[in-house]
Amino acid sequence: ATQPAATQPAATQPAATQDTQAGGAAGSDDHGNTGQSATTVGSLPATLNGTIAPAGDLDVFRVALRAGQKIQVEMRLLTLAGGGLNLANSGGKQLESENASDNEKVVRLSYEVREAGTYFVVAHGTRTSSGTYRLTITTK
Repeated sequence: ATQPAATQPAATQPAATQDTQAGGAAGSDDHGNTGQSATTVGSLPATLNGTIAPAGDLDVFRVALRAGQKIQVEMRLLTLAGGGLNLANSGGKQLESENASDNEKVVRLSYEVREAGTYFVVAHGTRTSSGTYRLTITTK
């Protein structure tokens, strides 16, 4: 399966609020598709619900991390048939990527942060899938 490219977040970004509701009004996107419109995750651990719709949608989450922290992200596929996670740094460079295989319903990604800063977790569907998921982000 192909991976969506890591988003290219801008160096300075407007503040966003944490949206923990799946779905939203018809035609609205529950979480931003870029670093600039990313949902800011204020404190960790955090659990957020999301919807990938339409197929090809990306949900991007902004997280501030310290050097030496290990971020762990779990994506539990609810109605989303297939999905995956990417982790990118503030410059948009993809650092880690994981996709669900076959009928897996959980995707896990972990990464040890080398430099303090802003990082982006990108949740996506695979191929033509759309549906809901639950994302849990923790650090150690």
